[in-house]
This record gives sequence, C-alpha cells and structure tokens, in this order.
Amino acid sequence: MLLTTPEAARETPFAGSPTIAVDGRDLFPSKDATDALACRVYPTPPGLAGVPTVEQVAEALRAPSS
Repeated sequence: MLLTTPEAARETPFAGSPTIAVDGRDLFPSKDATDALACRVYPTPPGLAGVPTVEQVAEALRAPSS
C-alpha cells in the first residue's frame, strides 16, 4: 500500500517508510507507530540502515506469524 498523505498515514498502522508487510503483517513490528509520513530505520548487523538486510527479510519470512 502506498501512503501519500498525512491522512492516509493516520488511518493506517504505520511505523515509517519503508514498512515491509506480507498479508498486512509488518515483518518488523515496532511499538513506534507514527501518524506522519516519516522515514524508518532498521537495526542491522553493521548498524542502523534504511532497509533490513536480505538475510533479515528471509528470517522474518520464515518466522511463524503471531
């Protein structure tokens, strides 16, 4: 889903962009939801980054959904 307005961000559970979701489930859930069109950072082995590593995405896809 592409959020392009602050109103859309307020109406959608959102933790910043990019949010990687599968079937509506954020693969990297965060308690830091926002109602703003904001950037998101991910903790990765080398440090904070704008996207998770391929390995982190693969691991999140293998994890059972709760």
